[in-house]
Amino acid sequence: MGVTIFDPIWSQRPHASRLTIELLHVLKGRLRLILPRHCLVAEPGDTLLVPTNVVHRDEFDFHNGLEIFMIHFRWKAEKLFFQRVPPRGMPSLPANVKTEIGMIMDHLRSDISRGTEGDRVLAGVRLMTVLLLLLRTAAECKTGRPMLSKQNDIRQARRRLLMAQAREYLEQRFAEPVTLDHIAKTLGVSSYYLSHVFSEESDFSLFAYLTTLRMEKARALLADRQFNVKQVAHAVGYDDSNYFSRVFHRYFGFPPHSAHKLSASRPRPGAIKSSK
Repeated sequence: MGVTIFDPIWSQRPHASRLTIELLHVLKGRLRLILPRHCLVAEPGDTLLVPTNVVHRDEFDFHNGLEIFMIHFRWKAEKLFFQRVPPRGMPSLPANVKTEIGMIMDHLRSDISRGTEGDRVLAGVRLMTVLLLLLRTAAECKTGRPMLSKQNDIRQARRRLLMAQAREYLEQRFAEPVTLDHIAKTLGVSSYYLSHVFSEESDFSLFAYLTTLRMEKARALLADRQFNVKQVAHAVGYDDSNYFSRVFHRYFGFPPHSAHKLSASRPRPGAIKSSK
């Protein structure tokens, strides 16, 4: 296996692999795989399989070129596999399956760059994982079970709802003592799951979001000059005004007592990643 920049000759001359199955994962360019009865179109991120002894051509734009991560392999279960996973269905795989296969291909490319015996064994396991993913997806299509893409859409919708509920909770209670366990219990999930979903979907933690709420509210209060730093700290959930001042300074880049001198519309320099 390895990365191959295709020669135009393979676009013009019909050819077949006499001893091995070909797996082609498109890295760059657009491939039109011409098979005896089908034409398959694959773009970056798509994966195709060509059975042993199947004559085909690999058409592509010569100007843009075609870069493929190609694997040649033998498999005793080839005939049974292709009875269940016809090559013509591979370009229409669900997006989440394509993404998972793409990640495995990235690992395979890393495996071959090292080339140790252990890496070669691991590469075989990864390749088998790809084949089993294809087999499972084909089986779900055939039996009429919910497609993985639909399941993934439902999962994503639930995650987005959970994030919205968590944000709403913090927006209503940002001035109160807040713990991850209490938020999770209120929303009916584990604290680990809530933390994982929030950070995975938004790239920052719940407590970073809580800090943002508190700091923006504190700045607005300070700009009005109606409250001193200690009062504002208490109003946004900090019992220790000195700690509040440090967090404020770190968040905005200037101390709380300078907030009234600056326009409320001035963009903040940046937010910290987390705070308790």
